Amino acid sequence: MEFHKGYGIVTTEDVVYSHEQFYEGALLARAGFIGQYFGFDGDPDTGASTTILDDLTFEVFTGEPWVPARVYEFLRTGGGGSTWTVSKKQSEELGIEKASLDIASTGPWEIQEHASGQFWKFSAVQDHWRQTPFFEELVLWTIPEESARVAGFQTGNLDTFAMDFDSIITVEKVEGALK
Repeated sequence: MEFHKGYGIVTTEDVVYSHEQFYEGALLARAGFIGQYFGFDGDPDTGASTTILDDLTFEVFTGEPWVPARVYEFLRTGGGGSTWTVSKKQSEELGIEKASLDIASTGPWEIQEHASGQFWKFSAVQDHWRQTPFFEELVLWTIPEESARVAGFQTGNLDTFAMDFDSIITVEKVEGALK
């Protein structure tokens, strides 16, 4: 699997680097678990450590048994409290701050443009290893006001949106809305 923007194939070094950044940044709710599991926290009592064996393999020694559910908590897919892999090369080349605003990801959508608090514009990645999206462009609008989001959906200006549960009754009345 390759990173967008020409940053090459995802390697074990990218995976370990990404988890270490989540731990060091401590912004993810599960950062402490990540540090304990991979041995980034330097706790001498557990002796946990991570060793990169080659470009596609790394070994984690936890020092003590781990319940898999704790690991699955920080590895689950985006939208929850999950982690994702970034390009170490991009972070080193551009700096973490700049790279985090224009991430070279691996999914079927590549970030083209964004404005904080306003929108994210993506283009479909042609011949994506998983599946090429069914349409060329995706725009995710950041609309803070619920009534404006609902009105955008009612008028057909939005195809989908994040809504409050209280709006379900109103949205279900829109012709063509899935129930």
